[in-house]
Amino acid sequence: MIDFRNIIRAVSNPELAWNYARYLTSLAIKGEAVRAVSTNTELGGFTGFSEYYTSTDAVAPREMRFLKRYPFGSGSVIDVGANLGLVSLLLAERYSDRDVHAFEPNPSTAQSLRENLRRNEARNVKVCQTAVGNETGTIRFRGGDDNRATARRATDGDSSVISVPCTTLDDYVEKTGIDEIALLKVDVEGYEADVLRGSEELLQEQKVNAVYFEVCPALEREAGFEPGTAASILVRAGYRLHRIVNGGTFKEVEVDRADEVDLDNWVALQSRD
Repeated sequence: MIDFRNIIRAVSNPELAWNYARYLTSLAIKGEAVRAVSTNTELGGFTGFSEYYTSTDAVAPREMRFLKRYPFGSGSVIDVGANLGLVSLLLAERYSDRDVHAFEPNPSTAQSLRENLRRNEARNVKVCQTAVGNETGTIRFRGGDDNRATARRATDGDSSVISVPCTTLDDYVEKTGIDEIALLKVDVEGYEADVLRGSEELLQEQKVNAVYFEVCPALEREAGFEPGTAASILVRAGYRLHRIVNGGTFKEVEVDRADEVDLDNWVALQSRD
């Protein structure tokens, strides 16, 4: 169904108009909205134009180069907060000979994630419809179809609250027999510290080669953490922090810079790298 509000917004924004035209064309030709995110990768399963339009915003061009080119070393790939599967798909294509574990607890989003894996024939990605945190059990989660990219742990007053299973990464790798992680990506709307607290053994033993994680002070505060908490956990475990700059290269940063960021993705590398 055409949303005429999108048409009105698009008239005054040529780039938005172009994307909306592509969105409508895909709906007309394919019966669903699908967009290319790289040469061999497509995303679909969107709830509407807004999700279609913003689906690739989480990975800036410089970060795309990092994901496609950085030598992460051996091991599995773990994507915590996989959403529709953009990062999982890019890395599954790059590392077709290894496993990618994609965690997405929101049932609606997990279903779209599975559809995207089938669409791209990504057979080396395992979908884990589970939250990741600092304890294994169940948690209250704000799910539903609305604002799926910002779904997260529920707080008092949230609607569409569901109960979902939760695991620590330490427990998960022990059960699955993972010995080494090439890349751990974490994007969980301010709860990155919880994920890392549940990965204490992995981090202290430096079994994770690189951690690619979201830094957003506003979301950390909403989740009950001081800005930079996740970054501090990584530094205490012996990792160095970096921003990704143009060309996919790095600039080292200190923990206290986290409070100056609006929204960014940082990379933590083992001290020997």
